[in-house]
This record gives sequence, C-alpha cells and structure tokens, in this order.
Amino acid sequence: MRRGAVMNRIHRYALATAMLSAATLGPALAQEPGSRQTRDFVDAMAHADAFEILEAQTALAQSADPDVRAFATKMLGDHVALDRALADAAAKAGLRPPAKGVGADQAPLLNGLQSLTGAAFDRTYLQHQRQAHQAALTEAQAYAASGDDPDVRALAARAVQTIAAHRAMAEQMSGQTPAP
Repeated sequence: MRRGAVMNRIHRYALATAMLSAATLGPALAQEPGSRQTRDFVDAMAHADAFEILEAQTALAQSADPDVRAFATKMLGDHVALDRALADAAAKAGLRPPAKGVGADQAPLLNGLQSLTGAAFDRTYLQHQRQAHQAALTEAQAYAASGDDPDVRALAARAVQTIAAHRAMAEQMSGQTPAP
C-alpha cells in the first residue's frame, strides 16, 4: 500500500508540474530579461533535472536491485544539486527561477516506468537514464560552447562533466560500452 501511495503522489506531482509549467511559460517568456537561448537552455535543464529527480524517487520506491537503488540515490543527490546551481545561475543572469516539472515529452516516460516492476522496471529505468543523460549532455555541451551568458555557460560546463559521468554509469550498468 505504501508503494502505491508514493507512486500516486509522484504521478500527481509530475502531472501538476507539467500542467503548471505549460500554463505559465508563455506569458513569462514575453516579459523576461535574458536571451531566448539562455531561457531555453535554463528551462530544458530544469525539465531534465525534474525528470531525473522523479525517476530516481520512483526507482527508490520500486526497485529491489541494490545497484539500481545506489544509482538512483546518486542521481537524486546530484540532480537536486544541479537544480539548485541552475536556479542560482539563472538568478545571476536576471532570469526568473526555472520552471519546475518534467517536459511534455518526459511525462509519458515517467508514467510508463511507474507501471513496471522487477527486472522490466530496472531495464527501463536504465534505458531512460541513458537517453535522458544523452539529451541533457547534448544541450549542456552546446550551451557551454556557445552560450551567451557567462554564469549560465560556466554552469553548463560544470554540468557536462556530471551528466557525462551519469550517462557512462547508466551505460555500464546496462552492459553497454560507454560512449566517449
């Protein structure tokens, strides 16, 4: 019963934050300082962190595999820290705090994961982690190379190292050769 209550709470949070983000994002962009490039990057990273945090919480509630649980614990701690650093960099750039919640493309993945158990859950969680970290790595590398705000660019450069390490861990746990 406890696991069901936790999953229900996580699902409601993910859905509510996705809806709130969508409802408030449009008007906020019209009034906000900073370049579109920086705002888009900050929002993309905030969604990525929210997804990682919610998936890690789901893994801690549902996985029985000690390695998967240890990985989820690391993801949770690191992405909470990245999310805080992102909020600080956004504030230094004069931007509003990043929108909380998963992106519209991430919500179905999270919902699908929550319906799985056992080895199928663990495989799918690690697959999501490989894909999500690859997407986040691409975003962070691009902004670190050519972003127009120095504080946010510095954060992106630091995030590249963390995200690449996470991707390599997920690939290693899945039995894949880590990408360079």
